[in-house]
Amino acid sequence: MVQVFGAGQVAVFVGAPILGVASVILPHLKIIFGFTCVLYLLTALMTGVKGAIEKKRAILVMLVPALIVSMHFAKAAGYISSLNYRRGEAI
Repeated sequence: MVQVFGAGQVAVFVGAPILGVASVILPHLKIIFGFTCVLYLLTALMTGVKGAIEKKRAILVMLVPALIVSMHFAKAAGYISSLNYRRGEAI
């Protein structure tokens, strides 16, 4: 199955980290950033529920969201560390 990202999905993936940094400087943006984080976690949880129903395994309700979130954190850490590595700096 091929998934195509729409403009809205790409905007959320690019805009969320920028919004997170901006919310430190502009506190009123914390509400929008919090909403984005809650939406992300609800989407991950619903993916887990869908997987648990399809596979008939209740443990997937919590495992799938945990794997999705940890995969995204690992990917972000990889991007951040590769940026420092290219410049020759230690992390």
